[in-house]
Amino acid sequence: MKTSISSGSVGAAFRALWKRSPERSLFTFVDEHGRDEETITAAALGEAAAAIGGALRGWGFQPGDRALLVHPPGADFVRALLGCLAAGVAGSRCTRRTPCGWVTTWPVSGP
Repeated sequence: MKTSISSGSVGAAFRALWKRSPERSLFTFVDEHGRDEETITAAALGEAAAAIGGALRGWGFQPGDRALLVHPPGADFVRALLGCLAAGVAGSRCTRRTPCGWVTTWPVSGP
């Protein structure tokens, strides 16, 4: 896997963990009732991050570019953020919470 992650970074630490302990559970997401909904292992997260990083590069993103991650908190956001790190892209979360729930779309003005 070829990435733009530099040594000493969060991404480098994750890659080392992925190689050392691929079956290690890293995140467990729970539903609104506190029940386990999804658990992500280092291997699953690493594979998703590599695929997302490859897609970003395929779409023309270069190391140092920025990307807005329009995801509510959860597993998809974690995968997207690690994918950005794998591609050397700065990912920034862009969601907001309203009384009705998480808003992942933004009004667009203009033509």
